[in-house]
Amino acid sequence: MNCEICGQPIRGRPVNAIVDKAKLIVCVECGKHSSGRWKVGETIRLSNPPHLSTVKPKIRTASGMSRERVGEELEVTEGFGLKIRQAREKLGISYEELGKILNEKVSVIQRVESQKLVPDIKLTKKIEYALKIKLLGDVSVPSEPLKEPSTSEVTLGDVVAVKRRK
Repeated sequence: MNCEICGQPIRGRPVNAIVDKAKLIVCVECGKHSSGRWKVGETIRLSNPPHLSTVKPKIRTASGMSRERVGEELEVTEGFGLKIRQAREKLGISYEELGKILNEKVSVIQRVESQKLVPDIKLTKKIEYALKIKLLGDVSVPSEPLKEPSTSEVTLGDVVAVKRRK
């Protein structure tokens, strides 16, 4: 059995450690960095309910910009900022006026228009309705087939650098 933090084979007895609210089976050395221990069958009470700490999945584009997935079948289309700016200018609306219509801050409107902020589905639908444009499209399918996962397992230790005491 390998340590779930450093990936090294566990010599001796494994430690059931709680590391950043996660139950892990680790070696004795990595167990020193834990915030507590857990027993089999024991539940851990979290200070934040799980439904409040959900993270929305992101889709990466070829340009490296992330687009927020707004549903199982829809996502914000590429070049949404340009479409918003052109529609706003066509209607002769300023940032301030659009902000009042959408009930959003001017800075949010500017960041969405410059594509520094990807709007969530609620804001995207408000923008579509106010400017009479289409911003949501079908999820794009990658042209390359998905790569097979590597044969070696990736551990938390491969991702995080652990400071060792001298």
